Amino acid sequence: MTWSRCLLIIPGIEGENMSRLQIFRVNSIVCIVYPVVLLMIGFPRTIGIADASPVPGVLNETPADVDITLIPSRSLDTIRGDRKATEEAKNEAKSDRTAAEEYLEEAKARIEVCKSEIDMIEAKVELAKEQEDETEKTHLETQVKIKKLQLKSLEARKKMREAERDFADTRRRAAEVLDEFLKKEIRLSEKRDDLITLSTSNERQADPDVIERLRTEIRDLEHQCLEILKDALNKQKDKANEEKDVVEKRLKLFEAQHAFMLGSM
Repeated sequence: MTWSRCLLIIPGIEGENMSRLQIFRVNSIVCIVYPVVLLMIGFPRTIGIADASPVPGVLNETPADVDITLIPSRSLDTIRGDRKATEEAKNEAKSDRTAAEEYLEEAKARIEVCKSEIDMIEAKVELAKEQEDETEKTHLETQVKIKKLQLKSLEARKKMREAERDFADTRRRAAEVLDEFLKKEIRLSEKRDDLITLSTSNERQADPDVIERLRTEIRDLEHQCLEILKDALNKQKDKANEEKDVVEKRLKLFEAQHAFMLGSM
């Protein structure tokens, strides 16, 4: 064991784990030693509230013979807080999906009514032509133009509602995958705590086979977390694309509504 390796481990020792340190003095130098089994796996630094992202910008460095912890430890309170926020986001997405679907059906119904009104007015235009009533014909043709502008506005509204519905679905899926990661992250945290408890127990010497099984479980959980996190971030990318589509559809609706307003004046 090297002095530098001890220093690297110290930042990850917080709260109750401080009581498990072995402290001794050599030639007026205070040495702090953590059990070797934890040193060999590169025990992770605990991330505080200010650095609560599951994807920190830079991971802590370790010696060449100590693995870098790729899923840094976060407090259980932070993870549970994220789960609560994720559940709220999922429920909000479901609620938005229901509303968007209702508004979409309403938009479709309005489109059909508007089309029927256009057909009726166009029939009256033909009648005015037959009667050679130019004044009525001009008036009715103006009404047709206004109604067609309204129809374009309603169709733009329908497309916006479809985009909002799809965006809500994507948000729900993103929240579900993120929650899957967070549940796995809690499991990983629990296994790490088990390893600390087992490795620092003063009652009996830890069974090396049990230690190795725990280390294997931790590695497997880290791998699973990374795979799920990759999927979660892909879902976030999909969510951003859907959100962009919603904004684009709202811009189209703005243009259509503006044209309808000008045409009605």
